[in-house]
Amino acid sequence: MYTFYNIYDRYKNYFIKKNGTLKFQKIEEKIHTSKSIAQLHGLTIQKKIVPTQADFGATINQMTYFIFAGGETIAMAQLIAIKYWNEEINTVYGLCAESMLAHKAEAALNYWKISLSSL
Repeated sequence: MYTFYNIYDRYKNYFIKKNGTLKFQKIEEKIHTSKSIAQLHGLTIQKKIVPTQADFGATINQMTYFIFAGGETIAMAQLIAIKYWNEEINTVYGLCAESMLAHKAEAALNYWKISLSSL
């Protein structure tokens, strides 16, 4: 079984190799400065609920930068958003176990038909 960070690192390395560091950094910047992501974080704190993979996906799909993006780019954005949520919210409030984070990452990749075994 993979951990979240194992999945994240494998996909990040694959993505950078295929698309370059600049594109990865641009996606990361968009996630970290997004008002939509900040609202999702606020809702999590307010209601003490863990966002689903679909919540992360829907939030990202609201962002102009990702409207016409391909599946691999959106999958990378979702993994970055999950990682950001974990670091900013989950480490403080302890709402979600590592296994649940890994499940969210796998669900994001599966949604876009990306196989971990092919990375």
